[in-house]
Amino acid sequence: TGCASAWLALAGLEHRGLVLSSNADPQGQEKCQEHFQQALAVLPAYPRCTHNFAIYLTDIGNQREALSHLETALKRSPRVAELRSALAYVARTAGLLDVGLEAVEARDRLQGLSRAGGGLAENVHLYRGDLGRFSRSLGVHSPERAEPVLDFYRGYVHLLKGDQAGALAEFRQ
Repeated sequence: TGCASAWLALAGLEHRGLVLSSNADPQGQEKCQEHFQQALAVLPAYPRCTHNFAIYLTDIGNQREALSHLETALKRSPRVAELRSALAYVARTAGLLDVGLEAVEARDRLQGLSRAGGGLAENVHLYRGDLGRFSRSLGVHSPERAEPVLDFYRGYVHLLKGDQAGALAEFRQ
């Protein structure tokens, strides 16, 4: 059996290796999925593992299975914001933008006014064409903390609005 956190850590390393390496181990997907399943076998109600497994499944193009795992987990733990974040990601990549928006809104209700996206751009707003809401989800640039993804999207919003000078200023930060 083992420790669910250890299996999750192994799965996370495999997932990262698959994403970052151009010559990843051909059995990497199989190993990664096996490690996630080991973690869930030890602790089936492990929201972080379900979240990460759903992201992994989505990254390999299996949104249907990811949605199935999330549906089961959300029935068991409907008030876990992390599961709502995963649902938003999976749904938007599957083109289910209304489901993604509902997941974002549910997550935000659960987390209150804190930075609900966890430092990530909330692309469901972008994909729905709501630039104002997308821009607000990015927050403002922080000189104390490097946020290259958020800075990129802040600049991208300026480009979408035709503001090249504003985009350049964001990209230089």
